[in-house]
Amino acid sequence: MEGSLNEALERALRYLERQDRSCAQMARYLTKKGYEEETVAAAIEQLEAWGYLNDRRYAGAVAVSGVSGKNLGRRAVAQKLFVRGIDKATAQEALDEACSEETERENALFWAKKQR
Repeated sequence: MEGSLNEALERALRYLERQDRSCAQMARYLTKKGYEEETVAAAIEQLEAWGYLNDRRYAGAVAVSGVSGKNLGRRAVAQKLFVRGIDKATAQEALDEACSEETERENALFWAKKQR
């Protein structure tokens, strides 16, 4: 088990080199690579302890990117977060911080003008 955990951690760290991930994304990835459920859980726990995985931080970054960078609305960003395995409460918190009513209105106007 120990060697398997170390291998899983090494693979996970390589996966995180490309971009930040949610815990659910990491679990799916490691499971797909053939690691046992216990090894996946232990790897995720260790990655969280080291600060490499943090769903709140990840949700906040996705929300800010979606709202500010891509002019998406709350619903679209919430869907992105759901697909990436972020729970509803964490997603709501991230959206509340990233998206004011004014920002939501501006993004809606952006897309309405773009449709013309």
